[in-house]
Amino acid sequence: MGFFCLQRTENFSDTQFVKQQFNALLNELYQAVNEIPNTISAQLANKIGTADGQLLAPLQGQINLTTAVMDAKIKTVSDFLNQKFDPSQQNSVFGNAVQKIQNLLDENRTDSLQGVFSAAIANVTTKDGVLATAVKAVVSE
Repeated sequence: MGFFCLQRTENFSDTQFVKQQFNALLNELYQAVNEIPNTISAQLANKIGTADGQLLAPLQGQINLTTAVMDAKIKTVSDFLNQKFDPSQQNSVFGNAVQKIQNLLDENRTDSLQGVFSAAIANVTTKDGVLATAVKAVVSE
């Protein structure tokens, strides 16, 4: 029992460590992504200009749009990674997936793989089933 508790605690701390590492990497990525458009924009603006009517005004608009899209995508990934990673929680992404797999493998459910397979075999092997009908037709010929 004690070993189980220690192992579960270690797994939980490992999961938290991985989550913290993901968050740190996402923050670094976010900072790096934000620096690139700003640096390019500043350097080009100094050389050509980005005000209305100047040569780089359309390019400045595209840089702003690209930055907004990248921020939204990084936020989506961050939101996903900040969800609970505990497979025992049914409200987490992984917990929901584990529950669906368990339902597919539960032999007591009629919509599981075993239930569907059993129903198909029962349908084929009944007195008026597909197999019996085919054999009767061949024997009759």
